[in-house]
Amino acid sequence: MEHMKQFRDDEKLFRAARPSKFFISKNGQRLSSVAFKNRPKEEYVSVTRQSDRTVEECVSCIRNIPLEGAIVSVTYLQCQEIQVEVIPYPSEKNPYHCGLINGEENAESSLLTDIQCQDLADAAVIEFKDF
Repeated sequence: MEHMKQFRDDEKLFRAARPSKFFISKNGQRLSSVAFKNRPKEEYVSVTRQSDRTVEECVSCIRNIPLEGAIVSVTYLQCQEIQVEVIPYPSEKNPYHCGLINGEENAESSLLTDIQCQDLADAAVIEFKDF
């Protein structure tokens, strides 16, 4: 499977941040760390990897789901720098699906820490806004 090849350092990982009132500042320029928090009962934060696709193709796939928010991205290298592991979880619906987990040595849980969530939010690029 071509889309499951090894990650490139500059490869983007996309996440939908919706609804915008919880994840994006009022001026639309700053992302809240909440955008990278695990949902209840989830052991990872869902993202979609870029792989061999363009940014436009990735955004288009995510936009197939009603959005009313934003699509943001971070790079694989940015995740590695803050000890966030990227694990492929492909599915029939999304062969590019991955999960972000806490990769810190001796971490008590796979949940991202508050600091990791803030670092990801600070590094994130808003690729598309729908609000």
